[in-house]
Amino acid sequence: MRERSTGTAVFADGWALQQLWLFWVAPILGGAIAGVVYPFLAGSPTNSPTKREAKSSR
Repeated sequence: MRERSTGTAVFADGWALQQLWLFWVAPILGGAIAGVVYPFLAGSPTNSPTKREAKSSR
């Protein structure tokens, strides 16, 4: 949707360009925050055997 907002803002008046940064910054910032917070909320993964351990146990 940012592409549509950008295209429209270029041909609209100045007020659209002034607000355009929010359509680009907000999703990028949200993704970055989610990338940092998710490991804390989800916790560490359970200990699963690695490929090397699985081969040696056969």
